[in-house]
Amino acid sequence: MNHREEARSFLNAALNAPRPDVIVCCLPTLDLAEAATGLGKLWGIPVLVDIRDMWPEIFAASIPGPARFLAPLVFGPFYQQLRHAASNATGIVGVSQGLVDYALSFSGRQAGPLDAVFPLAFHAPEPTSDQTNMAAAFWEAKGVGLRDGRLVACYAGALTRRACRDLLRIAKLFNESASLRERWKLVICGGGELEPDLRAMSSDSVELYGWVNQFEVGALLERAQVGIIPYPSAPDFLSVCPNKFGAYLNSGLPVVSHLDGEVGRHIREADCGWIYETDEDFINALADVEADSKAQAMRRVRARQLFQREFQSEEVYRAFAAHVEIAAAHRP
Repeated sequence: MNHREEARSFLNAALNAPRPDVIVCCLPTLDLAEAATGLGKLWGIPVLVDIRDMWPEIFAASIPGPARFLAPLVFGPFYQQLRHAASNATGIVGVSQGLVDYALSFSGRQAGPLDAVFPLAFHAPEPTSDQTNMAAAFWEAKGVGLRDGRLVACYAGALTRRACRDLLRIAKLFNESASLRERWKLVICGGGELEPDLRAMSSDSVELYGWVNQFEVGALLERAQVGIIPYPSAPDFLSVCPNKFGAYLNSGLPVVSHLDGEVGRHIREADCGWIYETDEDFINALADVEADSKAQAMRRVRARQLFQREFQSEEVYRAFAAHVEIAAAHRP
């Protein structure tokens, strides 16, 4: 209901405003994308649909197996909205080729020059010297990466059950593995549904700090040896590189990822981390960090190089702005 009201509000405002040269609309929401592309067609104005998530596919995929046959019936109207938006879009852009291809599959046409990929770039604001000192003091007071000499594996972000359930397995591993307890510490920052469960697993090896500010997150990434991406291999996660990936790379932090797909492809091509499935995979990844300090230093270099090559916000959004200007010159 909220999405329908949003689309109506947009149409009411747009119909009483000067006509633009181009419309850029994110999907989701389906209602807003349908309204924007319909308006563009009515006015003869180019519309770029920026697909950010696999709606409604992620909803259909959540139906339990025996009832999956109901998906077309339950979500049929949503798929029709996606077809309308995709087929009426002048161009489809997205943060990965997988997402662009997903939307194109509903458009009834082949890929064209206005369909393009612009990665989910990351931008870290430059802290002042006071902010840097305060963030460093925050972690020094907690002994993270300094006092006990243990290495740090970290995760910073929302703690939702769907995205981060594997953190429970990792926390259990840190508590039960003698080798990890002796030489490593798992540091988790963030809040959400899993916070009570993870807090119950807190120990000398597993530390949960709740939400911390962006400068404290940055200081943590600088002190850590690896950043963890615990997301599941679901279609919507597989098709994107989450913002967290760019944050880790920006700090030159090698990545240990439960998520393959786009993240896995980048990790393998740049040799800046590990993909794990089993507990043994995870432990072996951390053992690699300990075994060869020169190799770990090179992983840090390659992580930073990958960030500069693919995920630097200034370059990504400069290219995106140029693409919008090209689209504005096109008349459907």
